[in-house]
Amino acid sequence: MQRPCPVRLIRATAYCHSTEDCGKVAKALRNVVPGEVRMDRIAGYYGNAITALYAEAEGCRASEIFANIIKLIDDLDFEILLNELTIYKNKLFIRLNKQKALRGVLRLDSGDDVIHVEIRIPQASANSLIEELRKLRGSRRNRQE
Repeated sequence: MQRPCPVRLIRATAYCHSTEDCGKVAKALRNVVPGEVRMDRIAGYYGNAITALYAEAEGCRASEIFANIIKLIDDLDFEILLNELTIYKNKLFIRLNKQKALRGVLRLDSGDDVIHVEIRIPQASANSLIEELRKLRGSRRNRQE
């Protein structure tokens, strides 16, 4: 019997300001969530042009992408993620450095120039998400328990 996919949806969002190359921002986004990138033009607070970029996947593909993100972040970021894990209405939010994502390096970031990643999980798996993350990583902490 096949196990259900632990992630329902993964959505990544980034913003491209007039001083940035939106092609590079799209590439950074695809390095997080491979596939099609949608773009919407929006106005900033002072009327400046901003392009919002979105990429998403659903079901088992979303689970595979999330597993890849977990495997690509370094050990320190993984521990930070585990220790600061907050699930709100079955959603986990991660912020990744946009500049490093362009180079294919995934790092957590708390600044403004980030890729926002929203991971939606089923209700039943919210309590077991930490254990699922440890399984994905083969965490040393999991082996010690």
